[in-house]
Amino acid sequence: MTLGSSGAGSSVVVPRNFRLLEELERGEKGIGDGTVSYGMDDADDIYMRSWTGTIIGPHNTVHEGRIYQLKLFCDKDYPEKAPSVRFHSRINMGCVNHETGAVDPKKFSVLANWQRDYTMETVLTQLKKDMGAAQNRKLVQPPEGTVASQQLTDDMSRALALAVLLLAAAVAVAPLAEATLPGTEAFAGAGSAVQTAAEKAVNPSTFIMADTTQKKD
Repeated sequence: MTLGSSGAGSSVVVPRNFRLLEELERGEKGIGDGTVSYGMDDADDIYMRSWTGTIIGPHNTVHEGRIYQLKLFCDKDYPEKAPSVRFHSRINMGCVNHETGAVDPKKFSVLANWQRDYTMETVLTQLKKDMGAAQNRKLVQPPEGTVASQQLTDDMSRALALAVLLLAAAVAVAPLAEATLPGTEAFAGAGSAVQTAAEKAVNPSTFIMADTTQKKD
């Protein structure tokens, strides 16, 4: 499926956001048999950069029945340049980095030979086809439902950011606990609770355990 032209033989170039609006509309209506779909992550993003795609694995392959989520990022030079594509779900596939889930443009024909009239639908549809290719259809797969390590890293970053906020709150509450005001004990208890929560949030063993669980095959 190609978009972005105004008719046969036309040389008119459709502006980036109009093009993405066309893609959004098509994605919302549904594509083919419903085994490939996509949508925008943030309706408030005026640049329409972050998208989530879904592929249901093709029949008669190890991927059959599995639901794969992907992240597509259309930078400001899209569609002149290809989007970056990363599997959120872990998958064993020739063109995908096993650790980060990133699709290698050099190993995936659509990205390697990108054309302006290609779309996110083009990317997802071809990835589904490649799942059924001889080199991918029988590859042993990670446990269903696990996520690529890049997602674990993102989760860590969010948790650490929360921990910083909690520690800052603990520091702010501490002077109040020392004040000779009614309810001093309550202030002290609140400060202690916040500090304990922050320490748990930054405990590396929490992430090590989660990471080991996700990567265990």
